[in-house]
Amino acid sequence: MKKTYLLSLFLLFSSILTNVYAQSPTCAGANPFCAGGSTFTFPNTTGSASIGSPGCLGSAPNPAWFYIQVSQSGNIDFLLTQGNNAPIYNNQDVDFIAWGPFASPSCVGLYDFPDGNTAVPNNIVACSYSGSPIEAFTIPNTVVGQYYMILITNFSNQAGQITMTQTNDPNVPGVGEADCSILCPLSLGPDVEVCPGTTTILTATIDAASSYVWTSTAAGFVDPGNVQSITVSAPGTYTVVVNKPGCVANSTSSATITIPATPATGTPNDLVQCITNPIFDLTVNTPVVLNGLSGYTISYHNTLLAAQDGTGGLTISNTTNYVGTNGETIYISIEDNNTACILTTSFQLILSPAPTPPNPADVTACDSYTLPVLPANETYHSASGGLPATEIPAGTVITTSQTIYVFSQSAIAGCTSEGDFVVTIITGTPPNPADVTVCGSYTLPALPTGSTYHFASGGAAGTLIPVGTVITTSQVVYVFSQSATTPSCSAEGDFVITVNTAPATPTP
Repeated sequence: MKKTYLLSLFLLFSSILTNVYAQSPTCAGANPFCAGGSTFTFPNTTGSASIGSPGCLGSAPNPAWFYIQVSQSGNIDFLLTQGNNAPIYNNQDVDFIAWGPFASPSCVGLYDFPDGNTAVPNNIVACSYSGSPIEAFTIPNTVVGQYYMILITNFSNQAGQITMTQTNDPNVPGVGEADCSILCPLSLGPDVEVCPGTTTILTATIDAASSYVWTSTAAGFVDPGNVQSITVSAPGTYTVVVNKPGCVANSTSSATITIPATPATGTPNDLVQCITNPIFDLTVNTPVVLNGLSGYTISYHNTLLAAQDGTGGLTISNTTNYVGTNGETIYISIEDNNTACILTTSFQLILSPAPTPPNPADVTACDSYTLPVLPANETYHSASGGLPATEIPAGTVITTSQTIYVFSQSAIAGCTSEGDFVVTIITGTPPNPADVTVCGSYTLPALPTGSTYHFASGGAAGTLIPVGTVITTSQVVYVFSQSATTPSCSAEGDFVITVNTAPATPTP
């Protein structure tokens, strides 16, 4: 004969999924169980032998083990049924026993389980071995956080469903409630800070649900449909409402996505070097990019993909002595040391051609040559190399033959070129014949080639006095000398011829 043993029971059952949660025939595999304001239905167990006769149970065939947790302190009333007459399921004998409370799900210290385990305190809170398919019981004074172990049996060994319903309203003061979240815990994970330009995936922890409904405060958000996961990049709070048979209806979870403020970085400068010296110091752009900011790590890269990985990507190691090519793009990674967010920017390497080497023509000048003014980026020098110590200012009068160097410096440091020219100075000794004093007349003697006599200064053809001319009067005679060089150089001298009158010949 079956007996009934009923104590005040605290049965707070976490929701069990009919099509998800299998019943465990062992205590160690006990599943969470819930009974809230709605009726929760679960498959029973068949074909398993009795595990003894704990408490009031005369036998325990087809065992199904569960545990519950209290989420709100107070009294809880439950209705337990078993059957195969859907949808009420109340035509098969249902027996149960409950132990508690515990600090966590426990199979240790259950009174009279295994059979004869009576040395521990009697912690059976409810038990029934009646032939009824319906059991009602009350659990007084439940406390938030406590657990209870539940064993439900199927005496008839017929397949069916078990239902559990909390019959008193948890919104009424003094009424307790079971924590259904332990059955189908829903979460989108912690709030996430997403780096600008990147995405993150939010996934509801309840899978294979019948519906997922997503909403968000993010600007322009569009519901992606009935999906478990969404990829997001915009800041805002994202909320999912999930419904799945056996779980709490309209389970809801939210996560907030934030994007850190974009740092006020500077724009890097393009770097220019002379084509003859293609060595770049990339780090001159580091203070430019940081723009006074701290807490950031700067690295340089050859590709955007590498820069997007920051210091974790392939970096340029020789940043202060980098051999670049004309038009090459260098990418900068600006990595926040706190958030690990990475911004990227870039600049160009430019190789400027060297200035065209100066190539002034050689100069031949008579007596002297005045150095003309040069373009602003060129200077004269007495030696090669363009050193300041060898500079010859424009306007200098050159009086000796020599090589003059012209050094050209572009606006780019180290971008120079050089040329030279030869200044040849032709100098001649002005003719300087001695004055002559004669009696009666003086015949002009022959002169060196290129020299001519003239009665006036300047060497004009109209003033020419031919060699051999007899001078009979006192006068100044000019000697003009013209070289055969290019250019033709000239010189001039003069001398005084004094002609005295011879005395008359005496008459004897």
